[in-house]
Amino acid sequence: IAEICLAKKIIICSDEIHSDLIFRGHKHIPIASLSEEISASTITLLSPSKTFNLAGLKTSAVIITNPVLREVYLKRSRGLVGSPNLLGQVALSAAYLYGSDWLEELLVYLETNRDILVNFVRDNMPGVNISIPEGTFLGWLDCRDTDLEDPTKHFLVHGKVALSSGDWFGTPYQQYARINFACPREILLKALDRIRISLS
Repeated sequence: IAEICLAKKIIICSDEIHSDLIFRGHKHIPIASLSEEISASTITLLSPSKTFNLAGLKTSAVIITNPVLREVYLKRSRGLVGSPNLLGQVALSAAYLYGSDWLEELLVYLETNRDILVNFVRDNMPGVNISIPEGTFLGWLDCRDTDLEDPTKHFLVHGKVALSSGDWFGTPYQQYARINFACPREILLKALDRIRISLS
């Protein structure tokens, strides 16, 4: 992707907001770290909002190593991007400076939830497929091998479980549903059981 963007002189805007949430055995590689040339044409977006649940503070970071590109970004974003608020700045600093122990515990909890999700789907939901997420807290339920035209509607109506619709990501994903497993384990298990019952 980077090579294509370089050849076509396309600026890369890399949303790496989930980059802290990587499970054991996997590694996140920032696209800007691939080479100095790629870094010079990349805008990297980061935020503690997903990892540390600080979305309401509306604080993020933009990394632009190329001073010319940074100046263009600053000019073009005037009036579109607000100034960071003080509480958000303090929270961002606290998360990144002092949150590593908490993050380690979070990753263990999320990885266990991920394994519960994957095993439950494979053992109890015939026709529903799932790949094992390497990071984040989102799982994709692939319902193409079921007779469900709109899985999210089906799970909501028949299971009382609200998931994100795959068609947010384009027509090819209409038979997918996205499940957030960053929740107490009891709630995850209850939701999965309701989905299982809705399929029977």
